[in-house]
Amino acid sequence: MLTADLICHGVPSPLLFKRYISKLNNKYGENIIDYNVRYKGKNGWGYEDKIKTKTNRKTSNISFNPYMKAFLGNYVLRESCYMCKYAEPNRIADITLGDFWGVDNMHPDFFDKRGVSIVLVNQQKGIKFLENISDKFELIESSYNQATSYETRNVNLIRPSVRPKIRDVAYNNIKNENINIFRGTAYKLNKYECIKACIKQICPQFVINFYKTLKGRIKS
Repeated sequence: MLTADLICHGVPSPLLFKRYISKLNNKYGENIIDYNVRYKGKNGWGYEDKIKTKTNRKTSNISFNPYMKAFLGNYVLRESCYMCKYAEPNRIADITLGDFWGVDNMHPDFFDKRGVSIVLVNQQKGIKFLENISDKFELIESSYNQATSYETRNVNLIRPSVRPKIRDVAYNNIKNENINIFRGTAYKLNKYECIKACIKQICPQFVINFYKTLKGRIKS
């Protein structure tokens, strides 16, 4: 038996997600039948979500998504997530799996817009397993320090997500369907981040890779 654990950011309330889907139903005038929070279509990994109704399909930048804004900002995670005992360096499983956020900073030539996974081998059994399947994947060796550096966003390899003060009010009125909870402070969109995300989305990847490489050389 092989054991695996995950690099987990945290989990928001299912009721909050239900409220967001209800908001989208009202916006489009029909029910959402499929929602992909990490659509990897045209612009790849981490940039867009995709909504599907009976008559419509639409993609949008997640920077314009109040639900994702609150999730990524740690505003709406479960209370237990902020105290997770498994989000720490000493992993108990044979391997650890997750998204390699920041791979474009650490290994720009290996970046793939469809996404890059991270595999940590924690036990001897994990090492043997990776050796046995290595011919089935494109692999590059990295280090724990690179995976957890300031320029990556893999902080949950080190610690749980930090509970912000705004978490105290993020779920106010969540059960009152007469109030649009997404007008609250926790869900307010940042105009600067929206503009930045749009520029990054339309910029060719080789330009971004060149910038990252140049930035790294200047720092070193």
